[in-house]
Amino acid sequence: MMNYSIQKLASTDEYYIDEVCEMLKNTYTPSISQYFIYNDKSFKAFLTSNLTRTDHFIYYISVQKVLIGFAQFKIVANTLYLVNLIVKENYQNNKFGSRLLTYGIIASHTSAPYIKTLELNAFVSNTVLKWYLRLGMKIMNIEYWYDLKEVQLNDAKTSNIELENFKFITDQFGFTQLYLNNLPVGYLINGKKLIIKGNFHFVYLHKIPRVFNGQDIELGCIISDTMINIPLIDRSYLLRIELSDLKFIHDHLSMINN
Repeated sequence: MMNYSIQKLASTDEYYIDEVCEMLKNTYTPSISQYFIYNDKSFKAFLTSNLTRTDHFIYYISVQKVLIGFAQFKIVANTLYLVNLIVKENYQNNKFGSRLLTYGIIASHTSAPYIKTLELNAFVSNTVLKWYLRLGMKIMNIEYWYDLKEVQLNDAKTSNIELENFKFITDQFGFTQLYLNNLPVGYLINGKKLIIKGNFHFVYLHKIPRVFNGQDIELGCIISDTMINIPLIDRSYLLRIELSDLKFIHDHLSMINN
């Protein structure tokens, strides 16, 4: 086993932040990753800001000061959510992913002992899904990612429901979100590609403004909890497990608590 180091990423570690951003852009299948906020030019500033918070953190693993992987977490109530766990292809199958996950969970629980569960989302196309299932994680929900490129949305008669207050709002980082009646229903990548989230039905898309900041909006995808009869890109499973059911974690936590 080669020598390695695991450290917490700081907001001042610009070199490693750049490495993390590049890995997020290039690791996932292009058919789905094109819809991720990691491709937005504002993402680095957003990520750097999150690293100053106590409920968001990244642990990275390096070999001879070269970053080979990282695990990104956030705490929501009593749940530890694994946002990303990525190891470079040349270093996979060496248990670096397991080490990152174990280290991150234990470190998080030490600073926030009220954490009881672990959650994450994994795409069906991602080979690591089988590993999570082998850990004993259970499928709690399914999200369907649908391609909107070929959907015809120009018929204004598709709905008689009058929707109002569609607006785009850009935050302090430069991210642009779509709001309907003051509720977020989607976002733009680089102020152009529209991603719709949640149960906002796609037949309402014809009412959304087609131009933002003088730039035509490009339809990207819709992420739905229900099945829709349009081209499917991928499915994402929400997985969950109690930390007490992760034996290799439970043993470590028992030692800490004793």
